[in-house]
Amino acid sequence: MAILSTLLSVVKPAGMWESIIWAFDSFTNNYIWAVVLITVIIRLIWSPLDTYNRRITSKNTAMQEKMKPELEKIQAKYGNDRQLLNQKTNEIYKKHNYNMAGSCGFMAVFMILNLVVFFTLFSGLNKISNYKIYENYDFLKEDYANCLNVVNEHVEVYKNAVNDGKDLEFRVYMNGEDKMIGLFEKESQEAITYEKYLTLEDFKAKDEIDITVENDVQRANDVINIIRKSFEEQIISEKEVVDEDGVVSVEKVTLLGSVVQTAMPLIENTYKANQESFLWIKNIWIADSPLKSSMFTYEQFEGMVRKNNIELGEKEIYNSFMPKLKESQGKVNGYFILPVLIIAVSFLSSWLSQFLMRRNLKKKGKTPSKAQGRIMQIVMPLIMGIFAIFYNAVFSIYMLASQLISTALLPLQDLIVNKLEANAEKKEAQKNTNTMDYRRKQ
Repeated sequence: MAILSTLLSVVKPAGMWESIIWAFDSFTNNYIWAVVLITVIIRLIWSPLDTYNRRITSKNTAMQEKMKPELEKIQAKYGNDRQLLNQKTNEIYKKHNYNMAGSCGFMAVFMILNLVVFFTLFSGLNKISNYKIYENYDFLKEDYANCLNVVNEHVEVYKNAVNDGKDLEFRVYMNGEDKMIGLFEKESQEAITYEKYLTLEDFKAKDEIDITVENDVQRANDVINIIRKSFEEQIISEKEVVDEDGVVSVEKVTLLGSVVQTAMPLIENTYKANQESFLWIKNIWIADSPLKSSMFTYEQFEGMVRKNNIELGEKEIYNSFMPKLKESQGKVNGYFILPVLIIAVSFLSSWLSQFLMRRNLKKKGKTPSKAQGRIMQIVMPLIMGIFAIFYNAVFSIYMLASQLISTALLPLQDLIVNKLEANAEKKEAQKNTNTMDYRRKQ
């Protein structure tokens, strides 16, 4: 792991949700399954509250349907007198023992708690997403910097190997307890030269620069850039190139270009080893979208991080190797599959909830309004789909898993609510019977 982060702002997130996700990831060794498992636990814990909320909603809906004829009657009679209409409405509420504030109180609290969980988890996953993107870049940057360092320590050895036409590669390996990076010839598999593998923190201690820079990240960047710039100035080969129009030009290969070319297989392997993908999604920390690449340009990277959080010299280092890596490894990050699934499942959940509610009202001889809940049934799935389009795929997985679990639990919750209502009606009937018996005895 990179000991010294590239960015000032990059520290491992340690909030409540972040700590829970880290813990589950250490158990599952997979962020997607960690989030799915967390979602299952959240929904199971939340289910009793959700069931109780549905019980209150069902009770309120039934009461409103019961009062509907009386409310429509006073609306027609007192509709032009708002004060008198409110007075008559309150009388009907009192007659039916209906307290709107009390009935809606729990639903409001439940909705607020849902929003708190949604947005705090959303924030936590965004912080983890940013951290993982920064961390994975640091891994690549360490490899790149180490390749520069090996050649810097053995410039003539490298040049001679290139001029001899040897097929070269960098390779990281363990020599006892020491991590090493070596320059190998692919054919013979023999090390041409090697050095101890340096962390970014080690680069700050190198003495290529005389000035004192208090910021460790900037100092490491200065050291890496001094090597990079010196390589950029050295031409190791020239050849004539004829274009389609017959124009002859001289193509110069710099030492830097040659080193980057040699380093790319190692950087690509590191990228693949740390890349976190899921089925069709190339990078789970980016949205499932054909409009987004699985890798960032420097401008996109800077936009995510904010310019004031990036140290001087980072752009030059990033653009030395990342665009070339993007050419070989960058792909569209998805096909809007998660957003479409989330919209579809969310719509199904809303529709099923409304269907069960209407069916229960019909069983009681009530006729629910056809427009009841229609707007939210359409709007909420679209809002969740928009979140999935613009934010990381891990959060989209959370939304999809949450909707799937909630939808699967709906029939069971409906059964429980119906049982509770049947028991309540039975007790009410028993209470009325006892009251009637008492009056007869009098």
